[in-house]
Amino acid sequence: METSFIIINIVKEITFSNVLYHISLYFWYRMFCFLKIGNNISGSNILGFIALLFSNTLAYLVYNNEVIKAFILRYPLNLHMCFLTTLVISTIYTSVCQGQLSDLFPSHIALPGTFAREFVVVDNMGKLPSPSMRKKINALGAQYGCHHCGQFTDSYICDHIPPSCLPTTTLRRLYPQCVKCSSFQGGILSNWGKDVFTSNKGLICYSWKVRWYLVWLPYALLFEYVFQCSTNF
Repeated sequence: METSFIIINIVKEITFSNVLYHISLYFWYRMFCFLKIGNNISGSNILGFIALLFSNTLAYLVYNNEVIKAFILRYPLNLHMCFLTTLVISTIYTSVCQGQLSDLFPSHIALPGTFAREFVVVDNMGKLPSPSMRKKINALGAQYGCHHCGQFTDSYICDHIPPSCLPTTTLRRLYPQCVKCSSFQGGILSNWGKDVFTSNKGLICYSWKVRWYLVWLPYALLFEYVFQCSTNF
């Protein structure tokens, strides 16, 4: 009976901490949208890490507040070390699952978007995308959605990054893009040209989505709890 109560309590607190974790991440995302800070700035990964750190801390403190009272006090844990381990593991987990710290920012239309994961290299410079390229782009779109806003559609436009109207010395890459983002991109590029990279006018604030790689778990607490239990046998 006591064991089942502990398990129920753990599940309840992890669920509540995850809800709070995503609310905190959403708050940071909306703040970046309001301040017009996109993934085009050089310090986006640092700001993303700060947002992740703050959200992790909030979820961690809420989780500990109740769970420690339930059963953790039986086993003396190094809570500060647990927190740091939880933060490091969650950051690595996000990266391994193809998540990026810049995912918390609105997408800039001249750069790979928040939902960009894979791409197709343009192998026929100066020409329209070949049928095989379009097929690959539609396959990527079906898997990841529009690379700027994450929307899923029946077919996708081959978006050149950097945009084909801008000069570049690097190979262009193709990403799946929806019609809405493509139209917005065309209007911004026609007005700003090459200055679009330093402009905050080209930001797309997508609808917030709960992404599975942003799941919060008290990894370190669980590991140390299992270790403490095993040493008591």
